[in-house]
Amino acid sequence: MDAPAEKVAVLHLLGVHPNAHGKGVGTALLQKAKAVCRERNDAAIRLDTLPHNLPARRLYESFGFQSCGEISLTDPAAGTIPFRLYEFKI
Repeated sequence: MDAPAEKVAVLHLLGVHPNAHGKGVGTALLQKAKAVCRERNDAAIRLDTLPHNLPARRLYESFGFQSCGEISLTDPAAGTIPFRLYEFKI
């Protein structure tokens, strides 16, 4: 989506303790993020995850996030790391 940077919220890290998986915690966190972004008049929420993180990908996709492809970033210490990009239009 083409939107000014100040109208796009970026969720840098969403984590749910393994003991809470499958209990709606991730969905509740995304609902709260969506509500905050609506109040701020944001146009979208963007986030990323590792491609092999299937639980996160299922959560984001079931919530309505659209996959926007993958990118790879290279770090001298960690090497090349792929990321799956997602966007949720508000």
